[in-house]
Parts: sequence; C-alpha cells; structure tokens
Amino acid sequence: MARPRKQKEQPVQVREVSPWGEISSEVAPDAYRDSTFVKGYSDARTQFDLEASQGGHPQPLPYRLQYVPVEKQNGVADNTKVAYYRTRGYIPVEFDKLAAYGLSAEESGFVKGVDGTCRLGSQMLMICPAQKVAVHAKMQREATEALQGMPLAQMQRAAAEYTGKVQGATGSTKDRADVWQEEEVGRETK
Repeated sequence: MARPRKQKEQPVQVREVSPWGEISSEVAPDAYRDSTFVKGYSDARTQFDLEASQGGHPQPLPYRLQYVPVEKQNGVADNTKVAYYRTRGYIPVEFDKLAAYGLSAEESGFVKGVDGTCRLGSQMLMICPAQKVAVHAKMQREATEALQGMPLAQMQRAAAEYTGKVQGATGSTKDRADVWQEEEVGRETK
C-alpha cells in the first residue's frame, strides 16, 4: 500500500494591522509625549536644546522644573528630597497658579494633588528661578571639572616621581617621563 503524498505546506503571511488605522507621526506629533511633559516648559526646553545643538544662542529659560519624590517606595510620606530642593530655592508648583509661570495643565502629564500642587504619581512638581539654577549649574560644573582633573594630576605626580628616581639613579637628565595629554577641541561659545 502506498503512502499518501504529503502536500507542501504554504507559508503563512502575517501582517500587523492597527485597529485604529494607520497614520504617520507627522500628523500626530504629540502621540509620543511622555508623562513628565509640562506644556509651556518641556516644549521650550526642547526648542532651547535644538537651537543650542545647531550652534545658535538660544534665550535662557526663566526657571527650571523638577519632579521631586514625596514618598518612599513603600508609600510612606517622605519629605527628604522636598527639603533638599527647598534649600536650593525650589518651591512647589501650585496647580491653580500655573498660568503665572506660563504653564498649562491641558497637555501636561501631572494632575492636581489633594494639597493643590501638581503631582505625577508619587512626585511633586517644583520650580526654581533661573538665577539660582545658574549658580547651582556652575558649582556642579566646577566640581565635575575638578574631579576630571584628578587623574591627570595623579599621572603628572607619578611621572615626576619616576623621572626623579631615574635621573637620580642614572645621573642623566635625558631620561624623563612626561604625561601626554590630547586637548579636546569643542564648540566655541560667545
């Protein structure tokens, strides 16, 4: 008895189809906005960064916003971070006073908290004037630069120590160690 001939299997074609229709992101550019978006600030910050990346000199922002946790992971209230930011000049953003800062709740991710502040989950929105933020940024930049210079200084001390030992042992001033450093050329600021 002959076996029945096995039919060749046809590949299954799969096509992903959206139940809401196909549309380009140019038609709905706001469809990918994240929950931390704040209308009136996030869009201005994006524009600032874009202009700066293209070599322009954008207008500085009038303030900085920061979402600050007000609870521990277990849900217990915790004002540690709020206190930290308050000491640096930040204040809570009150939902009813958004317009005074040029902000809008309409397209933003936060909601009005029971205490009247702007909330995103367990975080409160805080604001600080640009003058204070500029001082903080300068201090942070200087501290970072100091830390970045530490390895170079250590290498220079080691090279000097090595050179002293070698020259002392050989009596030759030709034997010396130097630290070669390549300068990074960046964009000129005015």
